[in-house]
Amino acid sequence: WSSANITWKEALGAGSFGVVHRIEYADVTLAAKRMDLASKLDSRAELETLAIREFRALHKVTHTNIVQLLGVVLDHPDWICLIMELANEGSLRQKLDRTPRAIVGKLAVQVSLLHDIASGLAFCHTQKPLPLLHHDIKSANILLFSHDDSGAVRLTAKLADFGLAVGVSGTSTAAATSRTKTHAAGGTLSYRAPETYGGQYTKASEVYSFSIVVF
Repeated sequence: WSSANITWKEALGAGSFGVVHRIEYADVTLAAKRMDLASKLDSRAELETLAIREFRALHKVTHTNIVQLLGVVLDHPDWICLIMELANEGSLRQKLDRTPRAIVGKLAVQVSLLHDIASGLAFCHTQKPLPLLHHDIKSANILLFSHDDSGAVRLTAKLADFGLAVGVSGTSTAAATSRTKTHAAGGTLSYRAPETYGGQYTKASEVYSFSIVVF
């Protein structure tokens, strides 16, 4: 996509790839994960490879509970970005921090959101020929969308920010061996399964991270 068509709005948060902004692109409101190259020690070529790899891995992945990637912008000298659908309710972490009563103590809401997250994760883990491992399941990487459901507002959760799922130790987005393991040093400390500190990352490791989200 072209950087000339982007109108930048406010920053919404930060992910593993960079800062997420609200944008207008051809009169459509979307979100963009932008990495400013001047603030990074990596070479532009390495960062472009990361962005392209994430985009190629996910732009064809269509699921109700996975945030859709729409485009990648590489033509600006100072930054690169990934463009995606906009989550109008922010992340689950932001929701729990800002308006906890919308979720805390509401069992039906909690079960619905956890079902969404589990559905997205199960879809990733059943990809062929090898599973897609996210590597950083946490509440900040789960985006919320609100919509009217027969007069009542319903929240839908979607997995986002697959930046660590691509380019980890030079591997693909999926497992590097037939035992569905990849080697990763990434992830968020409080959500990581013990075995990941030894470099072993599996579908079970992500179920562990999901259990922390449940908690």
